[in-house]
Amino acid sequence: MQIETVSSPRAALALFEGRKFDAIISDYMMPDMNGIEFLKAIRASSNIPFILFTGKGREEVVIEALNRGADFYVKKGGDAISQFAELLNMVEQAVARREAEESVAYNLQYFRALIENSMDMIVVVDRDGKIRYISPSVKRVMGYDPEEMLDSPLAIYVHPEQRNSVSKAFAMPISQAEAPTYVQFRIKHKNGYWLELEAIGSPRRVRDEWLVIANVRDMTERKKMQKALERREEEFRSTFDKSPVGTVMGALDGKFIRVNDAFCRIVGYSRDELTGITMVAITHPDDVQESAEGMRKVVSGESGQFRTEKRYVCKGGKIIWGRTFVSLIEGRSGEPARLLVIIEDITEHKIAEQDLIESEANLRALFEAAGDAIILHDVETGEPVEANLETLKRFKASSIQDLRTKLWNQPPYSLDDAMRLIRKAHEEGPLSFE
Repeated sequence: MQIETVSSPRAALALFEGRKFDAIISDYMMPDMNGIEFLKAIRASSNIPFILFTGKGREEVVIEALNRGADFYVKKGGDAISQFAELLNMVEQAVARREAEESVAYNLQYFRALIENSMDMIVVVDRDGKIRYISPSVKRVMGYDPEEMLDSPLAIYVHPEQRNSVSKAFAMPISQAEAPTYVQFRIKHKNGYWLELEAIGSPRRVRDEWLVIANVRDMTERKKMQKALERREEEFRSTFDKSPVGTVMGALDGKFIRVNDAFCRIVGYSRDELTGITMVAITHPDDVQESAEGMRKVVSGESGQFRTEKRYVCKGGKIIWGRTFVSLIEGRSGEPARLLVIIEDITEHKIAEQDLIESEANLRALFEAAGDAIILHDVETGEPVEANLETLKRFKASSIQDLRTKLWNQPPYSLDDAMRLIRKAHEEGPLSFE
């Protein structure tokens, strides 16, 4: 303990302005001003513990000192050791009490600031459902000043369809005095529209009275977002399920998570049969490596998407062709989450394509094997674009370019004659001439 002494109240006031002390012990009779006047000067700017230690024991001095804010009054006289021990005890008590008061005041100020600046509303409701306190945030949430709602029933602001349930929810914790209760309800804004709120109320006994202290949060925007999300999810489910092409939602390792009816029709498996297996399991062995590599690049981010035409092994062993498109679905933080795979059955197209290739090969064989000279001319220019082997043989040409040179050097034919005949054949149909 450090003690600083001065000879007059004015010197003490001057010292007090630049220093911080825990307590003041003052005499009554002093130069410049007495102990009561010194106490008044101190209390004008500080609540520091103040102990009047004097030989003046008049009752009116004691009463005035205590009324002016003195913490203790100690009369001089008697055993010095005992008296100073008592004085020390009073100093410790006064300092401890002042520290406790300051701590309580700080906590009150701190929690008041939390409540008054909270985005949520703090509402205190009594047994009758009347609002005993509501935080200033009600102005931002509901448009009312707190004073407008004090002592009014909470239920008058609640949607008529929910008044009974909300009243019961707030009465329950009071009657049970147990765990907090949770309730969602609509409440009317001062401007007439409805808000979606949620409240958690806890019972508290305050001065022999049970009250419910509730934290009330505005859920309106979150509810709107939730409904919008539900609509989007429903639209996605509808689009996914009703898509005319096969659509698959897969895990990053290729396992089926969700498939639509069109995909089940394509591969012949039911949803239950596809659960737990991978895309690789129904991919033709010759196409597995390319397919796995393409999906790996999509998952790793090396490629934004993967397109391919590959074969699938259907239930029962049937092989079909599918034009396949693979893309990545990201999670909320942008991390890879799912694979979206779209498969179009192109088996008939592939069969037709193969038939066309075979037909062209047959026609080419007939074209080359023909015993007559056959020349294909460009309709626009009249130039020969293709000729069979018999033609090249007859004109003694080594190539189609050589044929073009030699063809028009065979009188009496010319390019103009050829163009006239080609146009006539194009307009009228096949011609026969010598």
